[in-house]
Amino acid sequence: MIKEKIDIKIIKDFKSEVLNNSRKIRIYLPPSYSAQKNKFYSVLYVHDGQNVFYGRESFSGDSWNLHQTAERLIRAEKIEEIIIVAADNMGKERLSEYAHQDGYYRGKKVKARGFAYEKFIIRELMPFIEENYRVRKGPENTALMGSSMGGLVTFNIGLRRSDLFGKLAVMSPSFWWGKSSPLEKINSYNYHNLKSRIWLDTGEAEGKFMSFTEDVISRLKELKRKFKLDLIYYQVPGAVHSETAWAARVHCPLLYFYGDFADLKKLKSKDFDYSYCKKLK
Repeated sequence: MIKEKIDIKIIKDFKSEVLNNSRKIRIYLPPSYSAQKNKFYSVLYVHDGQNVFYGRESFSGDSWNLHQTAERLIRAEKIEEIIIVAADNMGKERLSEYAHQDGYYRGKKVKARGFAYEKFIIRELMPFIEENYRVRKGPENTALMGSSMGGLVTFNIGLRRSDLFGKLAVMSPSFWWGKSSPLEKINSYNYHNLKSRIWLDTGEAEGKFMSFTEDVISRLKELKRKFKLDLIYYQVPGAVHSETAWAARVHCPLLYFYGDFADLKKLKSKDFDYSYCKKLK
């Protein structure tokens, strides 16, 4: 029996010893969670938590409405039930925490804390979620999602730790960040046993975001020949760099990860134009 009310739990001050700060964690629980006490669920971790569910606390005033999209797809039996864990960013610390490499923003140097943020996710947040919520373990049941700098940190953590994260939703990633090119960053990783399923997208109205992503796609094609890499790249017609744009297409990676990819082809053109979506071979 599926209940009508969407269940989102809030942890107001989740302390990180690694980062020496506290942040809000928002946890979406699927419809059957309270009734089916013995059921376990795949888990999706999302960055920029204040933008994920509601717009009232987001930077732009808009949100992804991810809980509503997930609920709609679950009720329509298009995807399996999942748990979504959204970790808030720390405002002024966001750029440094989401970067694995030093960079510059508006003329000021930003020291990377991405490796520490990665430890926070893996050593602090994930164990807490696994201890307190009924989540399935293993990379095949664990996904990461993010946009912009959140897309960049998803990509970096996901490729560095493919033993933990088997599904990556990399939306409008900030591949322009840092001194080295995206290709050099990719070349530095060890891809042994890489079996990731990756959703990668950019809007055609995003300028430099799209051009840098196309360079990365070329390298990923090479990786696909050697490793079990399942990747889809979606160039979104007319889409800009915004929460509303990501909200409009977030159902796509959900279907790719947790449903039947063939359902993407059946969606109306206003929701998804399959001709702009390329499953790399």
